[in-house]
Amino acid sequence: MEREEFLERQEAIRDREQFDYRRQSIPHHRFSKEEVPYMQSYSHISLHNDFYTYELLHYLTPPGSVTFHNFGDNPPRDVLDLGCGEGYWAAEAATVWKAAGTVVTAFDILDLGRPLRKTLDSEIAQRVIWVKDNFLKQSLPFPPKSFDLVRMANLTLAIPENRWSHILKEVKRVLRPGGIVEIIDDEIFFPSVQPLPTAASSGMRSLKGRGAPQRDADDHSQGEFAQKSSRLKAPGVDGSPRNSRQQISSTTPAEEHRQRSIASRTMETVFQNMLHFEYDLSPRPHEFLESKMIQVFDGVTVEKKEVAVPKRDLNIKNGWADDIAGFRPFEGGAKLRKGKRPSDGAVVTDFTRPAFVAPKAAQLLQLETGSSGSYQPSGYVISPAHFIPCEPDVLEMHACRNSYILLSCKDALGRYIEQQHTEDGAPMISDDEFEELVFEYDCFKRRRMNWPQDYPSINFEEDPLSPTVSPKPLFGRRDLTMRTRAHSMSTAANIAVPKDAVIPVRRIRAFMGRKSDPKTTRMR
Repeated sequence: MEREEFLERQEAIRDREQFDYRRQSIPHHRFSKEEVPYMQSYSHISLHNDFYTYELLHYLTPPGSVTFHNFGDNPPRDVLDLGCGEGYWAAEAATVWKAAGTVVTAFDILDLGRPLRKTLDSEIAQRVIWVKDNFLKQSLPFPPKSFDLVRMANLTLAIPENRWSHILKEVKRVLRPGGIVEIIDDEIFFPSVQPLPTAASSGMRSLKGRGAPQRDADDHSQGEFAQKSSRLKAPGVDGSPRNSRQQISSTTPAEEHRQRSIASRTMETVFQNMLHFEYDLSPRPHEFLESKMIQVFDGVTVEKKEVAVPKRDLNIKNGWADDIAGFRPFEGGAKLRKGKRPSDGAVVTDFTRPAFVAPKAAQLLQLETGSSGSYQPSGYVISPAHFIPCEPDVLEMHACRNSYILLSCKDALGRYIEQQHTEDGAPMISDDEFEELVFEYDCFKRRRMNWPQDYPSINFEEDPLSPTVSPKPLFGRRDLTMRTRAHSMSTAANIAVPKDAVIPVRRIRAFMGRKSDPKTTRMR
């Protein structure tokens, strides 16, 4: 027992030594920007953000499949998960394809899989191989023709545009003839800021606390923001944030909303400028990825899914769209229970979701919230017309995913802004002003969609910096295949949703290609 405890402590030390702790002791990788351009932190909120994306993909893939490409009764025997993160998909694939003897290699720059490995039964653990290496600078450490499937999910912030061709050629090298590559791109864009409801414009109390920056000029369109240079001269930052607290608290609710909207869009523009000018990263890899894949693989196809949240126009009550013709109750799926991450010593083993929203949430979801006119949707819509009910904190993780990405890149964003100077050489903004802008951006991520600022009737007793619902699967259970099948979009309700009744929040594309097999007819 003492030896096991010693080994556990040693693993924990090795885990900590992987990280460099910056800005409020938040963990980041230790590599230089030139070696590894990935600038997101490995905070709890960032890892939860990745986990909820993994959960969301269950609704988008075919029933019973862990990939967009449906392998049916002929699953791959050897699989490479490039950029595996904490390894949830790798462990699930090894479980779902266990009968075929599938072995999954989970590959990442850091070893984030220790908490998950503790939950795996021995049979599944033997089918997941963990590799820590850098696939950007070196060739993949595998011989040619090693894998039947290579999967790459959500690597937008990990692969510079000038490295995609190299990586695709390496993927082709390690694929066997007839092997499949699947690349999942979750586009980085930010939901449009919704106009303040009439009730809020006339009667909402002005938000107190740390203020947003001022701007004297009229509002600008998103298109004008996108044309700003890499220097920090976007609207909302060129004013005087030092006195903004007093200024913004004295404005009307409508003007306050406008100012916060400008400040938030400014942060997003500066963030996108940073990706492009400082890291050679594109928030929209789909604009070039298909053409690059066609140069390397046969039969390239693209599948696109859009996720949106209802406005108040779509009357959702208690988890049901009861005013929409043809709506049927959602059945199946995973019960999203409140708990802690496996790294905190607990996992969730109940995979049955009731076909309704939890009672505490239901009380909140069906109500307009006070005089502010804010509205909390009870779920989200997957294009073209599938409604998925969920609790408000789960919805926030899905809808605010890209805002959370920006916040997780706070250290890199702060260093980028430090490089910006006025014409007389003074810093564009101080570090304190930057912290205030980030705080204000975080506060506005729900208000931009006219949601309540928080969930006043729900006490999750969680760390306020962490998401409140963190379902974590216990892989190796026999019911995991049923969980995957239940999460499929095919079980959601079909509804008719007008485009102007929803706010798009995610665009997910799956790019699939095949390495040509001389023995078979090409897919093209």
